[in-house]
Amino acid sequence: MFCLLAVCRFSDAMFVTGMAISRHGGTVLIEAGTSVHKTAHSKERKTMLLPLMALGHAFRFDKSWGERWVHAMSRQFAESRKQFVLPAYSEQSNRWLTRPMTTGEGVLWLRAVIGLRCRTGDSLTTHSLKTTLLSWVTLFGLMNFDQRRVLGHHVEAGLASPLTYGRDNITPLQIIIAKLLKQIARGELDPDAPRVQRIDKEMELKDTLDDLEADHEDAVYGVHAQAHDDVEEVDDALEADEMVDKAFDGNKIYISATKADGRLKQHQVSGVLHFIGMDDKFVCGRSINGFYDDVVDDLAHDWPMCQQCRKAMGEETISTYLET
Repeated sequence: MFCLLAVCRFSDAMFVTGMAISRHGGTVLIEAGTSVHKTAHSKERKTMLLPLMALGHAFRFDKSWGERWVHAMSRQFAESRKQFVLPAYSEQSNRWLTRPMTTGEGVLWLRAVIGLRCRTGDSLTTHSLKTTLLSWVTLFGLMNFDQRRVLGHHVEAGLASPLTYGRDNITPLQIIIAKLLKQIARGELDPDAPRVQRIDKEMELKDTLDDLEADHEDAVYGVHAQAHDDVEEVDDALEADEMVDKAFDGNKIYISATKADGRLKQHQVSGVLHFIGMDDKFVCGRSINGFYDDVVDDLAHDWPMCQQCRKAMGEETISTYLET
């Protein structure tokens, strides 16, 4: 989990130093540094710590894997002076060894752990842990190229020093990661969805945003909304006539929900009403999708109406839907 959320190699994590865990509210953060990493070639570079930072929680926001992990390590190695985050383990002698766990051993343990819950872990490697978040933020377009490079600790030589010394370069990226994990946990984003499904969803969202913009451009708006019970109590002929006049005003429309139900749908965001046409389309030509709801039948509608639908239906037909 640390390698995955810190976007680091398994070998990088073995030699971390200065590991610290902190909590504020429901957010848990693990910070550390390592001098044994891919960019540490020169003697000078080996004295500079590559910053590693990981959220201490993933999909379970009520529990922190990070706090439990640090506590388990403290308890397990309380009586030993281990030099590595995760020493190798001998199953024959049933004891921890004095050397770090190798990448090959890490792969075997990773597959064994994942295999407890699913059958898709046979092809996993420890490098899969580093590439997971980089893949997800790329899939959903959450970071630009430079941000992804910083997240994966791939920096140009001239930028290595400031990025090494400054953990605040990584901090803003944790906010993006936290939001990503929440959206996945809520089912709003699916990293395992086929590419065609993601493309279709993005196209549907784009069409909806275009509809929303068009709704605001084409809509004609009404006066204040009233409860349907209140409308039924309006028995004064003069008030009824005034309401009809307002409905035919070019800038206003007023339709009873009881008359609109089953014939109109309302956009979830803009509130604009559209008349249902043929072939899963509205009369105006827009596609009917999940962003439109059926009309609630216990309220009198005083919402904007799609002007294109109104024009296509004609004022004579529209008058049959007006509350009089």
